[in-house]
Amino acid sequence: MSQLRCLVCGSSRLDPEKYKCERCGSAVGLRTEECYVNDETKKKLISHADRLSQLGIRIEQVQTLRKAADVGTAVGIIGLVIVLAESFHHGLLKELVAYLRDELLLPEKEILSLRLDEPEEILKLYRNRTVTSAFDSVLPLVKQWKPKPFPRELNYRNSLVGYLLKNLCDARVEQEYRHLGTTVDIYVKNDSNSAVFVELKRNLNSKSEYDRLVGQIESLQPNQNSIIVVLCGHSSQMLVGRLMDKYTPQSGSLECRKFALVLKSHLKKSRSAERFLSKRAKQRQDFRAVLDLHKRRIQATRITNNLYAELRQFREAFLQHGLADKSKINREFFDKWLTDPLVEMGETLAGGWTQARVAELHADLDRLTRKRIAGHKSAYSKLKKKLKDTQEISDMRAEHMKKAGLIVRHPRLR
Repeated sequence: MSQLRCLVCGSSRLDPEKYKCERCGSAVGLRTEECYVNDETKKKLISHADRLSQLGIRIEQVQTLRKAADVGTAVGIIGLVIVLAESFHHGLLKELVAYLRDELLLPEKEILSLRLDEPEEILKLYRNRTVTSAFDSVLPLVKQWKPKPFPRELNYRNSLVGYLLKNLCDARVEQEYRHLGTTVDIYVKNDSNSAVFVELKRNLNSKSEYDRLVGQIESLQPNQNSIIVVLCGHSSQMLVGRLMDKYTPQSGSLECRKFALVLKSHLKKSRSAERFLSKRAKQRQDFRAVLDLHKRRIQATRITNNLYAELRQFREAFLQHGLADKSKINREFFDKWLTDPLVEMGETLAGGWTQARVAELHADLDRLTRKRIAGHKSAYSKLKKKLKDTQEISDMRAEHMKKAGLIVRHPRLR
């Protein structure tokens, strides 16, 4: 494998002067030079370094100095160097490109900048998903796109168009595309001659806006064309749910060729109380999973000498999740069953277990699970009811203002 490659596309073919790339005209560098990829790609590669090492490449971080344009001084930058294993071969390359594309969702240009092989070979492997449709190429990019909060829908559209143009190779990207008498925000057609329509909507909050969006989707003939709808800004949870119910394949109400709904916003439910509810629900679910697993393991143990080993694993789960301090019931169970030196050692010693003691252990396990979940459920239900009552009061106030002829804003939880 050539050690001198283009820093942009990875080609080893040089121009006659041997100082720049014949394919794209960019500068060339040695394999030991850092890969010039964006910060998001760097984070993904570093966080998946172990898996990438199994696919034949090693990620090394290097400290480099670059001149900052705004201050005119040299600053330290963390760069990445890709080291190929000696056993690296075409089979590994194929698997590696598929992993970078499907799991890490890296665009073509970012993978080319890693200089793994000739760009023609990389692009062939990248696009070798039978026939890569425009829908399958655009949807991952739309999900990766991270727009700023813009004041107008036009700003969102221009930002997404720029992102697609930057990351799509050999694709035609148009904005305000005319189709059957209607105007589509973005139209993308790739070299496989497949196309996808992208429709953006900012602040989907009213019934009139919802009806207008549905009319635009219907005019695009969703039973014949691939469509991606992107909701930006603040969107009503109710209207988003209604849109998903209408166009998801499992609903059966409409046959869609390919349809995707991408949210680039926080729905109006994301207030502090609801964040708390979500966090508590997640903690309750994790706790219950830990308890159920160890409860089943202990109750399924028929050789009593092995109970010490099972209780030792339960002890480690208690310490890992800090369960002993969650409630009085947890503390009592921990002190009674999980502080025994034999449990801490996890030895399978003979004796010490009678039928009555085993039954007592099983009874305490049942009590631990029942009491803890009941306590969680009670706190969760009370806060949820309080949140619901607050929403009902807000809705009643809004209805009263509407009847009085006052201007009504969308009610929000205070």
